Amino acid sequence: MRPRRNFHALGRNVFLKNLSETSRLFQMAFFVVVARRFGASVLGSLTVLLTIGSAVGLLCGDLGINTTTIARMSGSPESGRKEVASEALFWKGVLCACTLVLMCAGMYLTRSSGSWLQFTAVAVISLGGLWLEFLCALTNGVNRLEGEVWLRIAYRGIVYGGGCLVALFANVGSVLVYMGVTTIFILAVAFLLLRHYLVPLTVWFRPRRRFELLKESVPVWVTQLAQLTYLKFDLVILVL
Repeated sequence: MRPRRNFHALGRNVFLKNLSETSRLFQMAFFVVVARRFGASVLGSLTVLLTIGSAVGLLCGDLGINTTTIARMSGSPESGRKEVASEALFWKGVLCACTLVLMCAGMYLTRSSGSWLQFTAVAVISLGGLWLEFLCALTNGVNRLEGEVWLRIAYRGIVYGGGCLVALFANVGSVLVYMGVTTIFILAVAFLLLRHYLVPLTVWFRPRRRFELLKESVPVWVTQLAQLTYLKFDLVILVL
């Protein structure tokens, strides 16, 4: 009976993981609406800004903390989960503060838009993606994948789905402001709910074990970057 229960649990978790990814349809719809409503030039500029935000977030905003947090929380008692999640929250905040500055600097250097309001809004949206993955990692750490499903659908539905609707009636600047504000609001509500119902975490930094989490997470981060770049190098080698 136990192997059967494990098989059912595995199938359920795989189903929930795939169900949560259907929320990406809202992102796809957003870019289609922007392209049709504002044209190729605006879409190109927006894509450049979002790409910079995603690239900087990938390089500096995670450092493998999400995966390491899941692994450490999964094998810990409740008190240990709180400790791991709280320490991860501290480092995530530090990394995101640095990442925000780098994102805005990179966007400014592209000269693709003269509005600091747009730079800031896109940076907040990009950071929102990092915090979404972090909160989902916490739900994974306590084996509450159904929470991840609702979180992803609510976040992308309100931010990107709502952005589609706003784009039908307003300019691109208003769209980005709406998406930036709703990103902060949705993630703040999700954080408070998760803290209340799943993990009673706080901002926790222990001086005696200052960089232990980062030391464990950096090798994971290097592995993740290697996975992302492998096919790119492979294709170049094939062409040569």
